[in-house]
Amino acid sequence: CPVLRAAVLRDAYHAALEDACRDVRTKFHTGLLLDLHGQGSAKDTVFRGTKNGATVAALRQRFGEAAHTGEASLWGQLKRRGWTVHPDPFDGREQPGFTGGYIVQRYGKQADFGIDAVQLEFGANYRSPARRLATATVLADALADYAVRYLDCQLPEPIEVAIYTGAGASNKSRSSLVAVLSQQPRLKLRDLTADEIRQGKLADVRVLIQPGGSGSQQGHSLG
Repeated sequence: CPVLRAAVLRDAYHAALEDACRDVRTKFHTGLLLDLHGQGSAKDTVFRGTKNGATVAALRQRFGEAAHTGEASLWGQLKRRGWTVHPDPFDGREQPGFTGGYIVQRYGKQADFGIDAVQLEFGANYRSPARRLATATVLADALADYAVRYLDCQLPEPIEVAIYTGAGASNKSRSSLVAVLSQQPRLKLRDLTADEIRQGKLADVRVLIQPGGSGSQQGHSLG
């Protein structure tokens, strides 16, 4: 049945998108989803769709309205690079019909996903075969400036994690720990010996992990 096959594809798409949004939130605590579309109403214009700010509520809460409607906002960055954008002024109402559909409304919910979402409706001039590369380049450049201002600054400090090394600690167990923990961008790993622990170096870390091996040997080494 074509309808059932379409439903399977739809569900798989949204499952993947949900996983990606949650992964971004877990790793970076904030993020931006762009939903790109083409429109035939104005070939030289790109329309913004955020439900008039509703799908970027997290951004506005953290940085104020200027992050959404100011000169350094994403829309301001695009206009500065020569694009014709709407709304302009940026605090104007968004064009009816292009205010943001299901994707940005669903994934721009702070309570569910913790990221912001913006729909971009591109006129034909921006998506012609001859101009697609230039369009992508300008958008990427604007996003880079936007990210420096409104994404990176929310990264938390790394968590200092020490792994005990010395008598009683299995090298194999330590290697397994490092292989898993090094995949987590928020963790900063270091080795800590028994002597360093006795010298008070635990004060420099948030977490100490004793790898597998001999508990009695580790205890004896630690005193």
